[in-house]
Amino acid sequence: MGGVKKIQPVSLFLLFLNLGTCLSCKPKYWSLTSHYDNHINNLENNFALDYPTYTVPNLLKDSWCSKIWIFHFSHKELSRIKEVSGENLKKDISLVLKELEFLNDCSFNISEDCLEQRSTNMSEFLDAMRSINIKELTDKRDYSNCTEILCDKVQDEPNGFADPGKQEGQQTDVCWPWIAFCIVLFFIIIVIIIIIIYIACQRQGNSVRRQDDLSIMEMSPFTPSNNSNEIDTT
Repeated sequence: MGGVKKIQPVSLFLLFLNLGTCLSCKPKYWSLTSHYDNHINNLENNFALDYPTYTVPNLLKDSWCSKIWIFHFSHKELSRIKEVSGENLKKDISLVLKELEFLNDCSFNISEDCLEQRSTNMSEFLDAMRSINIKELTDKRDYSNCTEILCDKVQDEPNGFADPGKQEGQQTDVCWPWIAFCIVLFFIIIVIIIIIIYIACQRQGNSVRRQDDLSIMEMSPFTPSNNSNEIDTT
């Protein structure tokens, strides 16, 4: 008789993690160092300042999120430039990208309003990166409420990036749809787990009861014998 397969709690937990993961931005460590400004300056000295670059000119101005958004698009653009650069310039770009490795712990969803890009030059591009206060950025550990990158529909900023200090105190609570989705998914998974456990217990209980019934019947003195249907002819 086959036994009931044991439910593996670890497998169920990993399934929940895979299915219920929200967008998040919680750097395990800040890769930004005291050499960040030096790497930016070195890159500026070795680049033609009128070199064309592409940015998102209409990022929503937000006191917290703009900083991390600027770094996200800067990392993306520098990675593109690195692919078409010479060996010496690749080394300079790699040093800056190494400073931004903390972005590997962040996942973003970009609003459709941010898809339009405007050409700028390397001087403005690097000035935007240099304008970020690194200490203010690293004082905050959790940027998960910034994973939805938002943009204004119309923005005529001369700089390709939004100024992170213009609208202090404004927070974008854009992760709520994801949080609600995760909560609903969590309860659905809990219900499924309870149902699975209930069915397994029911099957195991029925199996035990059948075994008990068979044992009682075998031990009962009132169990009819094989000759019960024979007619006594004496």
